[in-house]
Amino acid sequence: MAPLPTIPENEEYVADVTDHGTHLDHDDGREKNGVRDKPSGARRKKKHDRRQVKIVAATQNMRGLTTEADREEIRLQMERQGIHLICGQETWLRADQSQQRWDTEELFLNCGGTNTKKHDGVCFFLSPVAAKMFERGGRRLVKYCSRLATIRLQMKGGGDLYVINAHAPDSGKNSATREAFQRRLERALRATKTKDVLLLMGDFNASMGIADDDSGDGVLGMHGISHVNKAGQELEMLAAAHGLKDLVSQEEQAFYGTWMHPQSKKWHQLDKIFMRGSQSHMVNKCTNGEMLKVSDHYSVRLNVTLTALPKPPITSRQKNNSRDLQAHFANAANEEMRRDKV
Repeated sequence: MAPLPTIPENEEYVADVTDHGTHLDHDDGREKNGVRDKPSGARRKKKHDRRQVKIVAATQNMRGLTTEADREEIRLQMERQGIHLICGQETWLRADQSQQRWDTEELFLNCGGTNTKKHDGVCFFLSPVAAKMFERGGRRLVKYCSRLATIRLQMKGGGDLYVINAHAPDSGKNSATREAFQRRLERALRATKTKDVLLLMGDFNASMGIADDDSGDGVLGMHGISHVNKAGQELEMLAAAHGLKDLVSQEEQAFYGTWMHPQSKKWHQLDKIFMRGSQSHMVNKCTNGEMLKVSDHYSVRLNVTLTALPKPPITSRQKNNSRDLQAHFANAANEEMRRDKV
């Protein structure tokens, strides 16, 4: 693979069918005058809305994906747990890669780091369903740097699932490095389109705390670890500026914290998933989960029902412009026909 470019309704009744193809009622199992009546209390099956698709996504700092066995372990976890999309950080792989299994059609995409930075590299694992969405959308992947990349998965009803995979520099990095990452993250967020469903996932190396009450900026929820640091404050300001909501803090968790400090032994919620506040109604659940592979970070899982945004209604001006255009071309065609006859 060449290096990736880096850029500064209706309802229906469910009826039984005999071996002879005769429809039977659910209440007594008898046919009435050759007509199948609508039985009272019959089970009903709602037709599936084709604009909706359920996606299970996860993010985790992998602490290395340098062997084929590591990637196979992730693949088995995806298959076992029904995960469609995984954003991984710290792959420790130096090359940009795109690998698809011929037998299962799962796709692995890696945005590599440099020879001197071991902890770089972000990746995407796509299930066969997600890989088809990626293919349908034109295989659009943008690598902003070795710690930040985005992909677009096209939904059938229109619009994209726009996924940002981020691994922010920790507090040990100099201010210039952290500010450069923030600028790239801003660019990635500004690339979001109106009809996109946005997911911002990754290891942000920031402690945001929790909301004190319901009168905050809407970014944080009431559940989690209260510790806040400077990086967390900056991340909250960025999220508020883009109308994002921290999903993990919105509901109670079985455990809090995805990474334990090696000296203090205190837990911190460094791994997060953000979504637009206006689209958070699509979320079914967002929880801290088990490790997808052995690491010093736990994963964060998101279960979401994606709904393509409806097309905006046609305005009266657009209708009038369309009619005027049609009339113009009709008159031009008539004039051409008259000339040909002459």
